[in-house]
Amino acid sequence: MTNQNASYSVYLSNFAVELRREKSDFSGAQLVCSQNSYAKVLQFAEALAHSKEMPLQNYTQFERRYEY
Repeated sequence: MTNQNASYSVYLSNFAVELRREKSDFSGAQLVCSQNSYAKVLQFAEALAHSKEMPLQNYTQFERRYEY
């Protein structure tokens, strides 16, 4: 699957830097930036997390589906 048309946002919460899809219903943190390029926004989020000494929570990955 490709995410070429997706838009991503970086948020800063009290405990982590969070990477989310743009259209997610999320208001628990401060919006830092938005970007269409996943590679660029991921690089920015990693650098921000490193500079703030906080973990990066990446919520953009597709959830794995398990068969029982």
